[in-house]
Order: sequence, then structure tokens, then C-alpha cells
Amino acid sequence: MTSSLLIALVLCFGITLLLVRYHQVTTKLSLEKRWELVNLIKEVEADEDYSEPFKELLYTMFTDSVKKEWIPSMILFGSWMFVTDRKNFKKRRDDFAAKLKSNPKELEVFQKAMPLMVKINMIAAPHWYIILGIVTLVMFVFLLLFSIIYEKTINIFKNGEKTFYAGIAFAAHSKN
Repeated sequence: MTSSLLIALVLCFGITLLLVRYHQVTTKLSLEKRWELVNLIKEVEADEDYSEPFKELLYTMFTDSVKKEWIPSMILFGSWMFVTDRKNFKKRRDDFAAKLKSNPKELEVFQKAMPLMVKINMIAAPHWYIILGIVTLVMFVFLLLFSIIYEKTINIFKNGEKTFYAGIAFAAHSKN
């Protein structure tokens, strides 16, 4: 074996160990944070005022809270549904919101559970939130530059229009 191949193998092994350790630490921290969601679900299970579909929703939120691919799958699924079947997407969203608003207790618990789920997922998969933040920042800079360039372009045409009309007025005045 050559020394460069040995260095490459050691580097790959080191990166693999770092990734494994990263996933172990984030999973452990997210599982510790999950107890808040467990306590909330226990309260809901003990109360008869909550519907079975709502309890199933909380169970799903509990299960999905530590999935490391939750953020990209939600973004991709939501974008796909919005683009391909916008009417059905809006109908399902509005139906879901109406069901939650019909029972104030369920709405209150959902408003507590959703931020907990996002916090747990942020701990379980911080890399997706970092990537999402970077993409958002790049898009913001792109839109800012686009708006600056667009504004300058509009100003150039406005100034050109004034110059054009001034030239026509000057030509008309000089003929007289």
C-alpha cells in the first residue's frame, strides 16, 4: 500500500467515526428532550375529551420527531403537493385547520406539541436546519441583488424616457 492510499483510508475511517458519533450524540439528546412530548401525550390519553384521530396525530408526531429526514421530506412533500395538486392541498390544509379549531382543547395541545416536535427534530438533525438556513440566506441575498438590479434597470428606462421626451420637445421647438 502506498502512503497516500493509507492516508485516504485513515481519513475516510475518521470521517465515518465522526459521523457515527454525531448521529449518536444528536439522537441521545433528542431522545432526552422527547420526554416532554411523552408527558403531553400521557395527559391526552388520560382525558376522554380528545378524539382518536387527534391521539393518532400525536402518536405520529411522536414517531416523526426523531426522524432525521423529517424536514426535507416535509419540504419536498409539501412542495410537490402544492405544485401538482394545489386545490386538494389547500382543501386538506383547510379541513385539518377546521378540525383543530372545532375543539379548543385539541388546538391548545397541538400548539404545545408542534413546537416540541420541531425542537426535538432540531436536536436530532441540526444539519438540515443549518442547510435550510444557508439556502434561505443565499435566496435572500439573490432576491436582494435581483431587486437592486431590477430597480436600477427601471430607473435607467425612466431616465431614458425623460430624455426621449425631452429630445422630442427640443426637436419640435427647434423646427418652429
